Amino acid sequence: MRRANFVVKKKSTLPAKILASVLVMSSAYGVYSTHLVPKTMAKLGKTEARVIASIKNTMATPVSSTAVSVTASSAVAAPVTLQPKYDEFNELEKRFHAQPIAGIESLEREKSSKAIRITLNSDAFFQLGTAKIENGSKESIQKIISILKPLSSQSFIEIEGHTDDSPVIHQKPNYPSNWELSAARAASFIPLFSNNGFFKDQLKVIGYGDSRPVVSNHMDSKVSAKNRRIVLRIFPQEDERRI
Repeated sequence: MRRANFVVKKKSTLPAKILASVLVMSSAYGVYSTHLVPKTMAKLGKTEARVIASIKNTMATPVSSTAVSVTASSAVAAPVTLQPKYDEFNELEKRFHAQPIAGIESLEREKSSKAIRITLNSDAFFQLGTAKIENGSKESIQKIISILKPLSSQSFIEIEGHTDDSPVIHQKPNYPSNWELSAARAASFIPLFSNNGFFKDQLKVIGYGDSRPVVSNHMDSKVSAKNRRIVLRIFPQEDERRI
């Protein structure tokens, strides 16, 4: 049931709450219905009684042709076609699926935020314990950016860095812990995006270290390697949940 906005042509003392309960339009059938009980009817004045009588006589009459003292203001509106809010993102998702890119482990649409989540295997982009992107893997990043570029003015990208729980050894002076390493790896993507049309206020870097594993770090090393990852989350620019 959908409540319509009504205008009373003749001045009436009918309480607004009662009038609202009387005049209800069914979106399925386009007819008026009344829900006044007899006791309420007895308390109405002559004007209100005539209004109710007119409504009852036209119960089965479509709104577009009814002629009663109370008329529906914009009760029947032209149908409005609502475009899906994330049309562009649907197309974006299709383009990623149509073009396999080395280093991408998974691509999915988040249910809660509608963001596109792209998970990259860190081992395909970095040497163990470092935050410098390997030259051979930059081609994959360029392909990702080329797909995202048409939405460069309409999107917000959150870059997450994740590691396993292995301690940093060789680069410890630069990265005292996995927190610093994960943040540095995520930040290393910023120049590539900013040099390709993305502005600073569209990019956000987060380092999670080993605090959010997707598998147990105590499993086989090949399995726990899934925890070493970079996650790109692409949001529509207007989505407030991105911050």
